[in-house]
Amino acid sequence: MDVTEKLDEYAEYVTRKASEEFKPMNVVNVPGVSNRRARKAVSSTMRDMKRAQERVLKKQYSAVVGSVYDDDVDAHLGDFIHNDAFYRNYEGDRDEDYRDALEERMRRMHDALRPVVLAEPEGFWESARGVYDRNEAVEALGELFTASETASRFSDGIVMQVTVPVPLSKKTYTYTDESIRAFGVGEKSALKKLEMEADEAY
Repeated sequence: MDVTEKLDEYAEYVTRKASEEFKPMNVVNVPGVSNRRARKAVSSTMRDMKRAQERVLKKQYSAVVGSVYDDDVDAHLGDFIHNDAFYRNYEGDRDEDYRDALEERMRRMHDALRPVVLAEPEGFWESARGVYDRNEAVEALGELFTASETASRFSDGIVMQVTVPVPLSKKTYTYTDESIRAFGVGEKSALKKLEMEADEAY
């Protein structure tokens, strides 16, 4: 599995785990509405969210790989920022600070992936072994799973909402905090997966 394939696998893993972790009752908190009914009420939103998060995370990873091949972070920074799942929903007054934080995150990812991408053996972990020891690999490549940490610093301005039917009416709920929380769980799960893969690779 080459670098791009492995990054796509990680993106799919993070978003699948985040979707599994997402708890509708933390969003749709209505007396008499069970977790099953709450999940059904937001099921389409959850499916759309998972698909969108997976798609844009893959694009972010692709932007980082592109910046390595071109040796130019700035040329791919716009794509990276545009494809951040949480920044897309940002309506706060710290836009420049958020963009700066995303640039910092991209540069850390670029620095972590650069030696692996440029090593160019046949597989991701074969490349990693050639440039990192086991602990260095885990620490460096862990930068892939920091989207929720960045988003949490700006969560007061991120607006993610869903309108669902409730008895006799409809109501709009904000699910920003739950989405960031669940995505963080997904990223922690992916980091554990990376650690186990590193144990096998080394």
